[in-house]
Amino acid sequence: MENNQLSGRIRNAATELDTALVERDRGKVLSFFVDDCEIEPLGITLKSKESASRWLDWFYEYLEEIKFTPRTILVKDSTFFKEFVLEGTTSIGSRVTSKQAEGLTYEGGKLKSLRLYFDWLDFAETVSSGPIGKWLVKLLIKNSLKGLVRGGANGRYVPNQIPDVLPVQSYQYIIEFWKAKTLSKH
Repeated sequence: MENNQLSGRIRNAATELDTALVERDRGKVLSFFVDDCEIEPLGITLKSKESASRWLDWFYEYLEEIKFTPRTILVKDSTFFKEFVLEGTTSIGSRVTSKQAEGLTYEGGKLKSLRLYFDWLDFAETVSSGPIGKWLVKLLIKNSLKGLVRGGANGRYVPNQIPDVLPVQSYQYIIEFWKAKTLSKH
């Protein structure tokens, strides 16, 4: 009985967090976190409530409208896991749909750890600039799918045939490529 009550409280807290994120209520979102929280987006670890605030700034900078559609929810002890679809409108007006997962760990009724898992390429066009940057993103996506997805006519890339998950190596390649290009200019 006690475990069911804890599970229900954690589910409710996670739902309230999602609602506050969608409503862009910064104060309420930050109130869910403990002072020494950890957030893990994009393969990095941010520690502290101040870092949570920076993550929130980053999140809202790229997404104007947000909708979460849960797929799978699991709660065990003080850990909440959810697979979901994020749909949104980016700051440049394009629509984005991203299949994601999150792991939330609670401590004393507050959020101690938030781990996010998603395909960076879902948002690559949003953060790329200019026609060359956008072309490069499409080329990277196309090249990362070679051998996985058959193209349309003449072997061309067909966007709706992108698989749910891309290999980790493609992310590392993109990061290293951009670092090299950026650093070589300075």
